[in-house]
Amino acid sequence: MSPILVSDIVSALASMKESSPGPDGLRLNTLRDIPVEVITLLCNLLLLKGPPPSKGRAGNIFTSRVTFIKKVEVPGDPLEFRPIAIGNYFVRVYHRVLASRFEASVPNHQDQAGFQRLDGIAHNVLKLHAAIAEARNKNENLVVAAVDIRKAFDSLSHNF
Repeated sequence: MSPILVSDIVSALASMKESSPGPDGLRLNTLRDIPVEVITLLCNLLLLKGPPPSKGRAGNIFTSRVTFIKKVEVPGDPLEFRPIAIGNYFVRVYHRVLASRFEASVPNHQDQAGFQRLDGIAHNVLKLHAAIAEARNKNENLVVAAVDIRKAFDSLSHNF
């Protein structure tokens, strides 16, 4: 993989919004105060050498903190919470740069709507609308199946 450029870091930082800091407590505005050349150098060191080893409970820069978001107004069951991992801003920038590179180099199927920077629901509704219109114009039957798998992610085995 080619080295990360200053322009990659500038683009990643510009696309980010301030939110909760990771375990290191560093806020996005503080990271933006660090010279972009220093961030670029650190990202390239990670790209070249990989992450530093974990040391004790604190872990390393890739350590995240997990918080729980309520799924309902008044939760009465642990399943009514959604866990979310919050990583350090530096790692978020690094991952954003890598994700943009992978996104640009890995082709997707034309019908893929998930994991895309687009409104997957609107895209699929428009495709369905076009299929219905084409069937009507050709006076053909159209079979449509809708599947709603409730809590699909929760029902998968995560034992790897």
